[in-house]
Amino acid sequence: MADEQMSMDLGVPVEPSDWARWVNVDRRKAQAQKFLDRIGIQGIPDEFSWFGDVEKSANIALSEAFPGMELPTPETRSNLVDPFVCFLGEYLTKIAEAEWYDSPVDRERTIYENVNPALRCKGSADTTVTDLLQDILNHGKELDDRIFTSAMVISHELHLNSL
Repeated sequence: MADEQMSMDLGVPVEPSDWARWVNVDRRKAQAQKFLDRIGIQGIPDEFSWFGDVEKSANIALSEAFPGMELPTPETRSNLVDPFVCFLGEYLTKIAEAEWYDSPVDRERTIYENVNPALRCKGSADTTVTDLLQDILNHGKELDDRIFTSAMVISHELHLNSL
């Protein structure tokens, strides 16, 4: 039997890592659904969608989550930021073949404690959630503080790059 096939139950519970807890698919989907419920959408579409019918409510919700169009810190992060991040990741997973990973880059800038979520999208450079949110906020300022609209524009670019 190969070493990787051998296992021994020592009766010692193994705690999942912070990353394993954060990236857990059930947790991410539940958080994404919180965002969708807040803006009035049943589920994430299987392909690129503009979400025009909820764009206004989503922009209003995100203006509350990102007061002053500022990037949150782990201490100032509102209850809607993680659901929005999870929504973005799940959406990009579907439309741009994105994959989650815990980035070792710029960990001191992460909006989370102990993890630095990042997305690897087909055809685009990898980006940490912190950098993605900063890009969305910067672009949102150019769009009269419409954060969700900015996120959809950036998602569309990532979708096109993945084709």
